[in-house]
Amino acid sequence: MYNQSIKHFLIKRTVKKRLFWVYGFAFKTISDLIQYHLRNVEPLCDEEVFIEKPCPKQGWQLNPEQIEPIEKIGEGAFGEVYKGLLQVTSSTDFDSTTSSSALYSS
Repeated sequence: MYNQSIKHFLIKRTVKKRLFWVYGFAFKTISDLIQYHLRNVEPLCDEEVFIEKPCPKQGWQLNPEQIEPIEKIGEGAFGEVYKGLLQVTSSTDFDSTTSSSALYSS
């Protein structure tokens, strides 16, 4: 919390190296990023905002690594829309569509 309010931060992702970052440091996973900031009491930005308690990932949430974009099929208010494959297990794939903002942030 910052000034007794909850703040939301965009976790950015490098496209080529596939690393996650918020401010200054990059990590292989979002979990590593959060654990680093918790363990080292490292602020998320210049405003001295710290993680007090991380929000655990829900079972229904997908990892970007599970989605393979194949073909751009449109554009919308939240970015480009792609046809792609959703990998549920190592041997099961499903056709899917997704917004580019769900896969990568700039």
